[in-house]
Amino acid sequence: TLTMAVCAGIMLWCVPIAWVKWFSIGSMAAVAIWLWSRPLPPEETP
Repeated sequence: TLTMAVCAGIMLWCVPIAWVKWFSIGSMAAVAIWLWSRPLPPEETP
């Protein structure tokens, strides 16, 4: 998540094409939401 935030900041600063910035940042945001909201797998008990 931290790496994606840093990458988004770099893209906002360096990429001149607006739709590329917002598509990429939107994709990273969707993946971050998916990663943080998915349930953890159940713990296996022997």
